[in-house]
Amino acid sequence: MPTTLQPAPEPTPQAVRFVTNGWKWQPVAQQPTRAVNGTLHFADFPHFTPNKTPEEILREGCFGGGYFWPFRSRKLNLVRQFAGEEWVEIPSEWLLGLDEPRYVSGEGNTGYVARINKFGVSCEQSIDEWLAAGWFQWYSRFFQGRRIPDDRRQIEKWTRRAGSFG
Repeated sequence: MPTTLQPAPEPTPQAVRFVTNGWKWQPVAQQPTRAVNGTLHFADFPHFTPNKTPEEILREGCFGGGYFWPFRSRKLNLVRQFAGEEWVEIPSEWLLGLDEPRYVSGEGNTGYVARINKFGVSCEQSIDEWLAAGWFQWYSRFFQGRRIPDDRRQIEKWTRRAGSFG
């Protein structure tokens, strides 16, 4: 029997400010180096060693063709419409030669398209389970040098998911 989901409470003012102003930041740290084994190393967080850059994640179709498409976050009870300001922070070289409507904006897609994903599978959560911006946006900004108090929590979240393989 299907479960009926209760609507989420109204978003907090803090959540609305985060969604509205989250892209206003300046880099304060250097970008990582890459080891021979492919892992990335951040000087200020030596135990955080992912094996994919944000660019590689986008190019592999991780989001089924729609990281920047509108979606509803049940966590924050917001419909997320990505604004032009958020596209500006994606370095143009990350998108060079990439079919943006297919791999990034989700233009023309009505949902997650598994065949766009490098492995041909869906992610384990539906997009409406995500926070408004999600871990990928945090990682993209962290990769580019932004540092915030939430970094440790986000890295711990990654560690629980990725394990020793990055």
